[in-house]
Amino acid sequence: LADRDDLYAALRQENASWRKSAQDLESARLGASGNLKDKTTSLKAASVWAEYENSCSTLGYVERPISGENALAIAKIESHYFVNNCFINDNFIKENIKKIVNIPAIIIQGRHDVICPPFSAFDIAKIWRTASIEIIDDAGHSAFEEQVARKLINALYMFK
Repeated sequence: LADRDDLYAALRQENASWRKSAQDLESARLGASGNLKDKTTSLKAASVWAEYENSCSTLGYVERPISGENALAIAKIESHYFVNNCFINDNFIKENIKKIVNIPAIIIQGRHDVICPPFSAFDIAKIWRTASIEIIDDAGHSAFEEQVARKLINALYMFK
C-alpha cells in the first residue's frame, strides 16, 4: 500500500511539473511574439520557447542556450510562420510533388523526429518515385545530429 501511495505522489508531482511546463510554454507562445509591452517578459518567454524548441530537435537533449534578442528574433519568426500555417495550404507538397517527381532525391529522416514525424517522409517517398528514403534510427529532427549530418553529406556527394 505504501508503494502505491509513493507512486501516486510521484505521479501527482510529475503531473504538476508537466502542468507547470505546459503553462510556461503557453506563456512563451503568447509572449514570444514580442508584442507584450513588457520587454523583459517577452525576452523571458522567448528564451523558454527557444529551450523548448531545442529540446524537440535532437534525440539526446543538447543544451544550446539562446536568450535575449536572438531568442526573441527566432520566436517572432517561428510564431509568424505557425500562425500562418507556414504559408502553405494543407497537403500542398503532396498535391504538387508531380512537378518534381522526376528529379532524383534522397529523403533523410530521423526515426524520432517529433517536428516532422517519419510518417510524413514515408508519405512523400510513396509518391516521389525517384526518391529513396533513409531512416536514421538514432536521430530526431536536427541536421546537426551526427548520423543525420553524415547522411546529408553522403547524399550530396552522390549527386555531385
